[in-house]
Amino acid sequence: MRCPDGKAQGFLRDGACKGLRVRVTAAGAKSYVFESEVNGKTLRQTIGGIGAWTIEAARMEANRLRVLVDQNADPRDLARQRAEAARVAQAEAEARAQAEARAQAALALTVGEAWSRYIEERRPRLGERNDEQARVVFEFDKAAQAEPVKPVLAVVGE
Repeated sequence: MRCPDGKAQGFLRDGACKGLRVRVTAAGAKSYVFESEVNGKTLRQTIGGIGAWTIEAARMEANRLRVLVDQNADPRDLARQRAEAARVAQAEAEARAQAEARAQAALALTVGEAWSRYIEERRPRLGERNDEQARVVFEFDKAAQAEPVKPVLAVVGE
Protein backbone atom coordinates (compact mmCIF):
# COMPACT_ATOMS: atom_id res chain seq x y z
CA MET A 1 0.00 0.00 0.00
CA ARG A 2 1.25 3.48 -0.89
CA CYS A 3 0.11 6.97 0.01
CA PRO A 4 -1.85 8.58 -2.85
CA ASP A 5 0.17 11.11 -4.85
CA GLY A 6 -0.18 14.66 -3.56
CA LYS A 7 -1.60 13.54 -0.20
CA ALA A 8 0.03 13.59 3.23
CA GLN A 9 -1.59 10.30 4.23
CA GLY A 10 -3.88 7.59 2.95
CA PHE A 11 -6.12 5.07 4.72
CA LEU A 12 -7.14 1.47 4.10
CA ARG A 13 -10.19 0.29 6.05
CA ASP A 14 -10.27 -3.11 7.75
CA GLY A 15 -13.38 -5.01 6.65
CA ALA A 16 -13.47 -7.15 9.80
CA CYS A 17 -13.33 -4.41 12.44
CA LYS A 18 -15.40 -1.24 12.34
CA GLY A 19 -13.23 1.86 12.78
CA LEU A 20 -9.85 0.19 12.25
CA ARG A 21 -7.67 1.64 9.51
CA VAL A 22 -4.11 1.35 8.26
CA ARG A 23 -2.62 4.78 7.72
CA VAL A 24 0.23 5.27 5.25
CA THR A 25 2.11 8.56 5.24
CA ALA A 26 3.87 10.16 2.28
CA ALA A 27 7.16 9.10 3.90
CA GLY A 28 6.00 5.47 3.84
CA ALA A 29 5.29 4.97 7.57
CA LYS A 30 2.40 2.58 8.23
CA SER A 31 0.37 2.40 11.41
CA TYR A 32 -2.96 1.18 12.72
CA VAL A 33 -5.43 3.91 13.65
CA PHE A 34 -8.90 3.92 15.10
CA GLU A 35 -11.37 6.34 13.55
CA SER A 36 -14.84 7.19 14.82
CA GLU A 37 -16.99 10.09 15.97
CA VAL A 38 -17.37 11.21 19.54
CA ASN A 39 -19.63 14.08 20.53
CA GLY A 40 -20.10 14.98 16.87
CA LYS A 41 -16.37 15.31 16.15
CA THR A 42 -14.03 13.01 14.29
CA LEU A 43 -11.76 10.97 16.52
CA ARG A 44 -8.63 9.50 14.97
CA GLN A 45 -6.31 7.80 17.41
CA THR A 46 -3.11 5.99 16.52
CA ILE A 47 -2.92 2.46 17.89
CA GLY A 48 0.63 1.68 16.78
CA GLY A 49 2.95 0.78 13.95
CA ILE A 50 2.22 -2.31 11.88
CA GLY A 51 5.63 -3.70 12.77
CA ALA A 52 4.84 -3.55 16.50
CA TRP A 53 1.19 -4.67 16.43
CA THR A 54 -0.41 -7.74 14.91
CA ILE A 55 -3.71 -7.26 13.10
CA GLU A 56 -5.45 -9.30 15.82
CA ALA A 57 -4.06 -7.08 18.58
CA ALA A 58 -4.97 -3.92 16.63
CA ARG A 59 -8.52 -5.22 16.18
CA MET A 60 -8.82 -5.91 19.91
CA GLU A 61 -7.60 -2.38 20.71
CA ALA A 62 -9.96 -0.86 18.13
CA ASN A 63 -12.86 -2.79 19.70
CA ARG A 64 -11.87 -1.51 23.15
CA LEU A 65 -11.78 2.07 21.85
CA ARG A 66 -15.13 1.61 20.09
CA VAL A 67 -16.74 0.48 23.38
CA LEU A 68 -15.50 3.69 25.02
CA VAL A 69 -16.83 5.83 22.16
CA ASP A 70 -20.19 4.02 22.34
CA GLN A 71 -20.33 5.14 25.99
CA ASN A 72 -19.70 8.75 24.86
CA ALA A 73 -16.23 8.71 26.42
CA ASP A 74 -13.35 10.22 24.50
CA PRO A 75 -10.38 7.80 24.77
CA ARG A 76 -7.96 10.73 24.53
CA ASP A 77 -9.52 12.36 27.61
CA LEU A 78 -9.32 9.09 29.52
CA ALA A 79 -5.65 8.71 28.57
CA ARG A 80 -4.95 12.26 29.78
CA GLN A 81 -6.76 11.55 33.06
CA ARG A 82 -4.73 8.36 33.58
CA ALA A 83 -1.50 10.24 32.85
CA GLU A 84 -2.46 12.99 35.33
CA ALA A 85 -3.37 10.42 37.99
CA ALA A 86 0.00 8.73 37.45
CA ARG A 87 1.77 12.09 37.75
CA VAL A 88 -0.05 12.87 41.01
CA ALA A 89 0.73 9.40 42.39
CA GLN A 90 4.41 9.87 41.49
CA ALA A 91 4.50 13.28 43.19
CA GLU A 92 2.86 11.83 46.32
CA ALA A 93 5.35 8.94 46.37
CA GLU A 94 8.25 11.39 46.09
CA ALA A 95 6.81 13.52 48.91
CA ARG A 96 6.46 10.42 51.11
CA ALA A 97 10.05 9.40 50.33
CA GLN A 98 11.32 12.88 51.21
CA ALA A 99 9.34 12.87 54.47
CA GLU A 100 10.78 9.46 55.32
CA ALA A 101 14.30 10.69 54.55
CA ARG A 102 13.75 13.70 56.83
CA ALA A 103 12.44 11.42 59.58
CA GLN A 104 15.47 9.15 59.25
CA ALA A 105 17.80 12.16 59.35
CA ALA A 106 16.06 13.38 62.51
CA LEU A 107 16.58 9.98 64.13
CA ALA A 108 20.30 10.17 63.32
CA LEU A 109 20.61 13.46 65.24
CA THR A 110 22.87 13.34 68.31
CA VAL A 111 22.21 15.08 71.61
CA GLY A 112 25.18 17.33 70.96
CA GLU A 113 23.87 18.41 67.55
CA ALA A 114 20.37 18.98 68.94
CA TRP A 115 21.76 21.07 71.84
CA SER A 116 23.89 23.16 69.49
CA ARG A 117 20.91 23.85 67.22
CA TYR A 118 18.77 24.70 70.24
CA ILE A 119 21.27 27.21 71.57
CA GLU A 120 21.96 28.78 68.14
CA GLU A 121 18.25 29.28 67.45
CA ARG A 122 17.73 30.91 70.86
CA ARG A 123 21.01 32.86 71.12
CA PRO A 124 19.36 36.21 70.13
CA ARG A 125 16.93 35.84 73.07
CA LEU A 126 19.44 34.54 75.62
CA GLY A 127 21.20 36.90 77.93
CA GLU A 128 24.99 36.72 78.26
CA ARG A 129 24.75 34.80 81.54
CA ASN A 130 22.22 32.25 80.17
CA ASP A 131 24.32 31.78 77.08
CA GLU A 132 27.38 31.01 79.24
CA GLN A 133 25.37 28.58 81.43
CA ALA A 134 24.09 26.73 78.36
CA ARG A 135 27.66 26.36 77.08
CA VAL A 136 28.87 25.07 80.48
CA VAL A 137 26.05 22.49 80.69
CA PHE A 138 26.82 21.36 77.17
CA GLU A 139 30.57 20.98 77.78
CA PHE A 140 30.04 19.18 81.09
CA ASP A 141 28.68 15.90 79.69
CA LYS A 142 30.79 14.95 76.64
CA ALA A 143 29.51 11.33 76.64
CA ALA A 144 25.88 12.44 76.31
CA GLN A 145 26.71 14.59 73.30
CA ALA A 146 27.38 11.51 71.15
CA GLU A 147 24.15 9.76 72.11
CA PRO A 148 21.43 9.67 69.45
CA VAL A 149 18.36 11.73 70.20
CA LYS A 150 15.51 9.39 71.09
CA PRO A 151 11.97 10.13 69.97
CA VAL A 152 9.89 11.62 72.78
CA LEU A 153 7.48 8.66 72.89
CA ALA A 154 10.39 6.24 73.23
CA VAL A 155 11.83 8.19 76.16
CA VAL A 156 8.44 8.44 77.88
CA GLY A 157 7.84 4.73 77.40
CA GLU A 158 11.15 3.67 79.00
